[in-house]
Amino acid sequence: MRNLADIVTNYLAAALWTNEMDEFSAVCDIDTDTKAEATVHCQRFLKEADSLLTEEWTDEQIGHDLWLTRGGHGAGFWDRNKPNAKEISEIASKNEFHGLVFEADGVVYIDGDEPKL
Repeated sequence: MRNLADIVTNYLAAALWTNEMDEFSAVCDIDTDTKAEATVHCQRFLKEADSLLTEEWTDEQIGHDLWLTRGGHGAGFWDRNKPNAKEISEIASKNEFHGLVFEADGVVYIDGDEPKL
């Protein structure tokens, strides 16, 4: 059974890391609506990819790789020597995006990431 909260936390941690904000901000600094949108993305992905995500895939890897693959960061699911990596990458890439991660008044936001709730 997957832990959605862990996947979302690692998805958002990867967002901070890829934008070099992880030294200044933490997942707890991310806007509530942004967290809700990230949860929707992770849920949609899991709905489609769940049968391919064998026990060898950790929740941490899933969240991290989903952010990297969706954002076109040149790394992601396909980088790991794990079952179904190519197929999982294809599912994650269907909803590619280029969200802007930024901070305003101590709160972190991701703009340009569908859907708006």
